[in-house]
Amino acid sequence: MLIVPIREPNGYRAYDRRMAIGVVAAGLTVSLVIGVPLGSWIGGVFGWPATFLLVVALTVLAVLVTAVTLPWIPAGPQVRVRGRLVLLRRPAVLSYMVGTVISATAGFMPYTFIAPVLTDVTGADRALVPVAIGVIGVAGALGTVIGGRLNDRWGADRTILIFLSVIAGMTILLALVGPAFGGRASFWLVVLLLAVWGAAVWGHNPPMNT
Repeated sequence: MLIVPIREPNGYRAYDRRMAIGVVAAGLTVSLVIGVPLGSWIGGVFGWPATFLLVVALTVLAVLVTAVTLPWIPAGPQVRVRGRLVLLRRPAVLSYMVGTVISATAGFMPYTFIAPVLTDVTGADRALVPVAIGVIGVAGALGTVIGGRLNDRWGADRTILIFLSVIAGMTILLALVGPAFGGRASFWLVVLLLAVWGAAVWGHNPPMNT
């Protein structure tokens, strides 16, 4: 994903918002690729408390790196909670918020059931679950790039509808693949469906935020 720097009047280098959103979303998906399998492995070897301690250590490291590298930005005017909620009176903002909540809930809900889906539908060992999550993360990172590019080419509305349609289609296929194969579906077939679903979930993020 290409990011074109723009010189702001105050001297700071800013970036195109759509591309910046895509980069942030890509960072989240990359963290899934690395963090989830690593956390699962550490929890299996050293126990689940070790995974939580690793999260604490990485969070402290992120705070230190951010404090050192992030340029100082003057604080803007303080807005109380009531002032922020007033925005919900605007139909455009309210419809965006409702759409975001519904689509995010629908999109991310399968994450809760990845382990039982893989084990019950394919008969695979639970040790393969981190592998599937890693594949989903890679697909999600690619999805954010695709989502950003399609957003620039087709606009936010059309891109959102396309990705939501893919999410719905993949979820339906995941619901049907178990009965169709009698609980002995191919592991990689299910992973492929999950990968397409993951790419659509994360690809829908940049146009939705735009």
